[in-house]
Amino acid sequence: MREDFLEDFDPKLKEEFFRSVHNTAQLVGLKELESFRLGIDYEDADCQDLILKLKSKPDAEHVDIISQDGYSIIKRYFKHQKEKDLLDKLYSINEKYIKKNKEASRAAYTAIVLFEDRQFDKARLPLLNVILHLELLEMQEEIFADSAYFANRGKNYLREGDFQDAERFFVLERQIDGEHWDSYENMAEVYSNQGRKDESKDQINEALKRVYKCWQEDQRYLVVWNFKVPPHLISSPRGEREG
Repeated sequence: MREDFLEDFDPKLKEEFFRSVHNTAQLVGLKELESFRLGIDYEDADCQDLILKLKSKPDAEHVDIISQDGYSIIKRYFKHQKEKDLLDKLYSINEKYIKKNKEASRAAYTAIVLFEDRQFDKARLPLLNVILHLELLEMQEEIFADSAYFANRGKNYLREGDFQDAERFFVLERQIDGEHWDSYENMAEVYSNQGRKDESKDQINEALKRVYKCWQEDQRYLVVWNFKVPPHLISSPRGEREG
């Protein structure tokens, strides 16, 4: 270990490093790690190497560098204080619902096994099942504050033709992020692929109403929107259309 490293250490860079880790955690769907409070050991050799690399690169490249080199550090050094609380909750759910909600109980037990085996990524889906079955909003807010993760997972299932799982992830996205227009757009695509045309139309109309509301608040909104409904389907400014 370089003895002069900490003497030369710039506190602002340390702050930038932590902020980059936080941003990357959001970008790659690891918001729950941030929720468990990252515990970074800045005297660790890998951390020092990473900080030196960050020091030599422009700010715009920091998030990519963290994404490539920082994940192992994040996994090694986040504190397990809240993880223990989570495991206690899951044990309680497993015991409480073992008879009256076997699927939730089974999902909780699966998550426990995966967490104790340090397989954090694989534990997400059973945790999702627990949330969907029991609507544990408190747990949901602690672990899954980043709805983009669920939107992306839903879109992946959609591309694979797994419409049931796509719908489950989009439902959770909506629970976390509120009823935004893109949530309705995603669900419309699920329903359309399932042949549920009327429900798909309803979702599109709801999405259009929300787009119109955004446009009312900011006239520039439609210039940058990414809504995929063909323009000829829009017949009124309120997002209502014929048929």
